[in-house]
Amino acid sequence: MLREDQDGDCAVTADRMWAAGPGLLAHVLVKKYADRLPLYRQSQIFKRDGIDLERSTLADWVGRSTALLELLAAAIGRHALVSQAIFAVDTPVKMQAADSDAVCNVIKQT
Repeated sequence: MLREDQDGDCAVTADRMWAAGPGLLAHVLVKKYADRLPLYRQSQIFKRDGIDLERSTLADWVGRSTALLELLAAAIGRHALVSQAIFAVDTPVKMQAADSDAVCNVIKQT
């Protein structure tokens, strides 16, 4: 839960550390995984905006969220496996091998 202190800055109260809403959790996860923004940088950005969120709090949120998302991923996987057909993109993507100048085709999985 966010509260405002005497200086007008916001801080997370220790008793409600898991009180982040789905929008904030989604924001933190997208910034971390899709945008590759480390939690310490996110903490600094929040601090600059007047919100005191420690990196450890963000890490706790990420850990708890990913545990919940594992359940969702497993359910989606079970649903896909009982389907009559599974569709995939089989367009080859040109990729240069790391140890040579040769180019190999790789199937991009989506």
